[in-house]
Amino acid sequence: MSTDFQEEIARRRWTSLVTPMAKFDPNIVLEFYANAWPKEEGVRDIRSWVRGQWIPFDADALSQFLGDPLVLEKGQECEFSQRRNRADGFDEEAIAQLLCIPGQDFSRTAAGRRV
Repeated sequence: MSTDFQEEIARRRWTSLVTPMAKFDPNIVLEFYANAWPKEEGVRDIRSWVRGQWIPFDADALSQFLGDPLVLEKGQECEFSQRRNRADGFDEEAIAQLLCIPGQDFSRTAAGRRV
């Protein structure tokens, strides 16, 4: 890894994201992803049922897993939100075509924005 890249990972406190776990059970990983799919149209539950427990994977759970690396002031947006909201931000149509199952789309807000 280049030094600049390593420094950026350390600055963002993402070391746990780029350090593979020494041991894991592939069956539990598969169960997590299988149960993370929405059960009903329009219901967005940010948790998965694994071995009799609900496992959250919302923004708060991920932040806690990462050691709470980002603390925003009231009204402050994260870098992702800032970039998404810029005029030259993301090409959502191209991203949807690349990532979505054919014939599917991202969830949308009441205003029609992809989420």
